[in-house]
Amino acid sequence: MITGVAVLGVLAGSLASFFRLSTGDNGQASNQPAEPAATASDAALQVLASEVTALRLQVAALAERITGNSSGPRPDEPAAGEEAPP
Repeated sequence: MITGVAVLGVLAGSLASFFRLSTGDNGQASNQPAEPAATASDAALQVLASEVTALRLQVAALAERITGNSSGPRPDEPAAGEEAPP
């Protein structure tokens, strides 16, 4: 029975730390979740997300060039009235 109470105490403590329940200045538990502080990993995640977006755009442009769905001339083709480079 003592082991069961100890296990429940450890479980309650683990869940409290997982949900970051903390007491306020007046000793009452706050109802609002704790605000996560902006960290370097958040900035790195934003940089990676922007790079993935740029890569997706490049893949889409390459797929258009391969399938020929692009309405304009390809960059390696000369425009009308121009000579091809030697």
